[in-house]
Amino acid sequence: MLRSEVVLVGSRLEKLAYLRWAVLLAGFLSACGPSDGDRRYRLFGGEELVLRGAPRRVVAANAGCAEYLLDLLEPERIAALPAEIFEYAARPPERASWPETRLLARYESEAVLAHAPDLVLVTPWQPAEVGAALRRAGVPVLIVPEVRELEEAREILLFLGRIFEREPRAQELWRELERRAAALRERAPQPAPKVLPYANLGDGGWTAGTSTTLDFALRLAGCENLAASAGFAGHARIDLEAVAHLAPEWIAISTEESASGPSATLAALRSSPVTASLPALRAERVLRLPPRLAGSTTHHVIDAAEMLREAVAR
Repeated sequence: MLRSEVVLVGSRLEKLAYLRWAVLLAGFLSACGPSDGDRRYRLFGGEELVLRGAPRRVVAANAGCAEYLLDLLEPERIAALPAEIFEYAARPPERASWPETRLLARYESEAVLAHAPDLVLVTPWQPAEVGAALRRAGVPVLIVPEVRELEEAREILLFLGRIFEREPRAQELWRELERRAAALRERAPQPAPKVLPYANLGDGGWTAGTSTTLDFALRLAGCENLAASAGFAGHARIDLEAVAHLAPEWIAISTEESASGPSATLAALRSSPVTASLPALRAERVLRLPPRLAGSTTHHVIDAAEMLREAVAR
């Protein structure tokens, strides 16, 4: 089975290599011939994912995993989707069309097992103990990494298409993704707009540097991620002095934190003498991403990139 934990250490290239090779790299995945009716997929490091035929009752543990199921599988093969899909999935189903009985209220072993799954898709940061309990109950668990490069999206889509026996559909999704990425590259603004992802909800400031999907979205959109350029890696703390020093032309925020009122992030920036005169604030150059895109971890990061590209082009 895939490991229940993912530890990212080292340089950006080492982290990307871990995600690319150690989790789902197609070049290191080979399906062994069935011996007892099982399908055995050999994973990097000698681990195995064992499935008894193509999964017919798949459960997604969060909105990102749900996006793969919604794009690749027929609805009748999806045993349950997380209730959060309607807010956080890039393209959720119509709420009225999805039965409440097939919604997962929480990612706990008992709640998941109630849907009698033959495969559960999870992400690396979800509780490892839940995955371990599911495996002890005989349920295969597949950890799906975040998409942080275009090639990783290809590898994940094609691998899932293979185990679901939906390879033509996976190829179709990849070709469309590749086409859209090429269109973004062809229309890349010159010079690249300098953008800083930022969030401050009263607990200090945060940014998204290298090895994040938001960094990938910004690069796809033809923007320079100032946090990445300054050496920030992952989701990292950043103080107001550093924000002022970077002098972003644009600031990217999630609209989730301002859904019920004024943006706490912008209020923090405007109330500080250190950042109040930032060019981005003076010119109202703020990129507001809805939570379904700001937190995207799948091939739907292309949707975030297209929204960012359209916003900076105005």
